Amino acid sequence: HLHTTGEAVYVDDMPPPPGMLHAWLVQSTRAAARITRVDAAAARAMPGVKGVFFREDLPGDNVMGPVAHDEECFADGIVRCVGQVI
Repeated sequence: HLHTTGEAVYVDDMPPPPGMLHAWLVQSTRAAARITRVDAAAARAMPGVKGVFFREDLPGDNVMGPVAHDEECFADGIVRCVGQVI
């Protein structure tokens, strides 16, 4: 009954814990394009950046999905739509 009375505490209601890290996902600006190179030097040089990660840094399968696991987490050489995470 907490959610119906407005008393429930949700993640957005909680203060961020000390030292919390934030992620920024780089997304494709093109559809049906081949990834020929990714230069992360500028991102790595920014103050406060703790890490830059790519598909090859992801352990295990690169697929996900709520029902059928048929979506790539990170584009793997080819982007298929605008907004796909590279």
